[in-house]
Amino acid sequence: SGKGSTLYHVFMPYWMRLGHTTVGMHVGDVPGYPASAGCIRLPQQVAHLLFEHVSHGTPVDVVDSWDESGLRLPYTMRRPVSFVDT
Repeated sequence: SGKGSTLYHVFMPYWMRLGHTTVGMHVGDVPGYPASAGCIRLPQQVAHLLFEHVSHGTPVDVVDSWDESGLRLPYTMRRPVSFVDT
């Protein structure tokens, strides 16, 4: 799951191209300030989730922040309570 950059010669885990551009999303440090050559850096957990669950051709909105409280994704849902006979 990933790709090596032919331009920068670095490994880019969970690389996902945006359209027909050279820009994409992949795992990378997210230092809190602009520090990219153009790609969108994602935390490991987010990149893996997107890579596994987003299909080719899915529209993407690029935003500067997000609120996951309304999402229904496996990593945001509470685990069901297990009932054990005692």
